[in-house]
Amino acid sequence: MTILNDKAENEREAIKLPINFKLQTFDEAQQVAKQILKILALPEQVYVGLNELLINAIEHGNLEIDFNKKTQLINAGSLTKEITRRLQQPQYKNRFVFVKITEDKTHFIITITDQGSGFDWLERTDSFMQTDLSKHGRGIIIAQLISFEKIQYLGQGNSVRCYVPKSNR
Repeated sequence: MTILNDKAENEREAIKLPINFKLQTFDEAQQVAKQILKILALPEQVYVGLNELLINAIEHGNLEIDFNKKTQLINAGSLTKEITRRLQQPQYKNRFVFVKITEDKTHFIITITDQGSGFDWLERTDSFMQTDLSKHGRGIIIAQLISFEKIQYLGQGNSVRCYVPKSNR
């Protein structure tokens, strides 16, 4: 995970965009989400959606745990064990999530990219109402409804661009 120097963290005017982060674990995802909020002076609801999307990038992207597999693991009480196991497996252990913060005149733009094969985001957003969301599957919806003005999936679905109005600060 990329850590910024103390001066940049404490002085907004010292921040030069773009800023890049590289992470692999849930703990790192939480740290990065908190740092982004602090650096950009954003409200807490942005943290919620950002953390959800970072978790999705790790679980569903890099570790290739699809919705049905996650449901099985939750029901068996073994999701955490499986995540830990996969993080150590050769095919997954060198995968990272990359976060890039840029800006335009009116928005901060947070791009999250994982090293998984992506997903059909058009199908996912169209079919989520038919899915049992009682145990999981709400991350994208939460991010769209409470955290970001706009979410845009790119390419094969392993990259998402999130827009936060600068006026939300």
